[in-house]
Amino acid sequence: MAVVGFMRKTNKAKAVKATTKTVSDDFLNGTKAEMWDNYVPFMYDDDKSIPKETPLIDSLEKEFTLKKLTNGRYTLIVRYSFMDCEMCVDTLLTHVEKLRKQTKYKDILVITDSYSERDYLIKVTRFKRPFKIYNLPETRLGLSIENKNFPFMFVLTPDMRVTKIFVPIKEYSAQIDEYLNYTNEYISNANSSIK
Repeated sequence: MAVVGFMRKTNKAKAVKATTKTVSDDFLNGTKAEMWDNYVPFMYDDDKSIPKETPLIDSLEKEFTLKKLTNGRYTLIVRYSFMDCEMCVDTLLTHVEKLRKQTKYKDILVITDSYSERDYLIKVTRFKRPFKIYNLPETRLGLSIENKNFPFMFVLTPDMRVTKIFVPIKEYSAQIDEYLNYTNEYISNANSSIK
């Protein structure tokens, strides 16, 4: 299970002189509180099984099952919703795109949901990413962490179990890169033993 926390390093001399909170302190405390509030869904979702017949639809309106798209391999799932902050999603997909270009990372599946098929097509066309983004017509994978107004990532195992859940925060881009590099290595090593 992956649990993410944020701690800010402080200079002791500055900390003694500080008498009022700054905007960044408020933001950091809000981020910590939000992560803590979502700690329980992390626990419920870790090692949870996702139905292999979960339908996904591409921008050409072709339907696939989740099992077919993962092809029996460890796969990084990037999951976001129409409710999520667009800047957060854009930042996350930019990091995924950068890693994919640098490492030829192929075992990535991006899944979204939208109000309608038309809305999905407009958003996918607008982003113009070099990887496919699949629409989840049923709007849920069955995870309690879904539809909490933030995108998240996890590794899906060949037996369709969830592991290594991570909630990226756009202001902490180094942590997004660290998670992506870690899962790239983990998935590459795990998939090298699969024939």
